[in-house]
Amino acid sequence: MRVPAAEQRLLLELQSHDTRIARLTHEARSLPVRARLTAGEAAREEQDTERIRLEATYSDQRRELARLEADIEKVVNRRQRHEERLGAGGVPAKEVVAIQAEIDHLRQRQSILEDEQLEAMEEADATEGARAFVASRIAELDEQLARDGEEKQAELARLRAAAAAVQAQRDTVALQLPSGLVELYDAVRRETGGLGVVGLSGTTTE
Repeated sequence: MRVPAAEQRLLLELQSHDTRIARLTHEARSLPVRARLTAGEAAREEQDTERIRLEATYSDQRRELARLEADIEKVVNRRQRHEERLGAGGVPAKEVVAIQAEIDHLRQRQSILEDEQLEAMEEADATEGARAFVASRIAELDEQLARDGEEKQAELARLRAAAAAVQAQRDTVALQLPSGLVELYDAVRRETGGLGVVGLSGTTTE
């Protein structure tokens, strides 16, 4: 198929515009901010999983502290009742020894429970610190994701505007060519993955 030189030049111009549009499309798909967003979202999900784990751990620790506090209160109240009974007098001698032994046992039990309570409090404090750190990290990631999201939208808007401008130029050129020739050119581009025509300068492909 022989094509007039003027139309050949227009076809090359059409190809130039299509190549530019393809490059802009590729640039939009390959924005560096997309990779940052993917990494940031993965980090955010990881931190959220850790937050949930720490929340569950802290809840268990608070329940354990409440149990220990209740157990200590029971032991203290029982010991105080025994001490008050002994202090009031009138207790048979044979019961005094048994009551005193019970008081000693309750003191030991109270000491053990208070040690457990102190250890549980330290563990809960450590978990609370970890929760605060994770919350801070999540806030930082959310801020960064918001900034990256805004950057992505701005870049896409810029590229869409550039592509629209090139598309308008491309449409103007296409209107100057026979519709059948444009259809043939587009068909070849589809088959080759984007190349509808090439220019030759001697034996060199442009």
